Amino acid sequence: MDSQFMDLVEIRPFKDTDRNFILNSWLLSCRGSPMFKECPDRIFYPKLTRIVQHLLDTKQVAVLCAKSDIDQITAWICFERIEEPALNTVYFAFTKKPYRELGAQTFLFGQLLGDDPVQYAIPTGLGHKVASALDAIYNPYVLLR
Repeated sequence: MDSQFMDLVEIRPFKDTDRNFILNSWLLSCRGSPMFKECPDRIFYPKLTRIVQHLLDTKQVAVLCAKSDIDQITAWICFERIEEPALNTVYFAFTKKPYRELGAQTFLFGQLLGDDPVQYAIPTGLGHKVASALDAIYNPYVLLR
């Protein structure tokens, strides 16, 4: 984790003005995922948009942004903390490409989810890399809750 980078960013709650960026980055990241590869665009975009909008409205979303400009999003995570039994669900997490090797997601996970077990809902190449490092469990069925 790059400590100089972490000194320049802060975690803040989701704002409605973040919605378009988060929706777009979520959809584009998922489009290349093996989970959705065979799904036609006419099905993929409207269906996943509806799911993402619902999650943004009902789950926790945290944004990692520049301290100097809180509208400059570096990374974000959509998640749910479950206290009993302790199991966190990450619905999706995204980091802008220039910040991916600086520990942005590791920082978000550590600050927001602690050491409790994590399950994740949507596999992507980069998401799988982060999930493996955290020993997270792939569980696509949490999207059905």
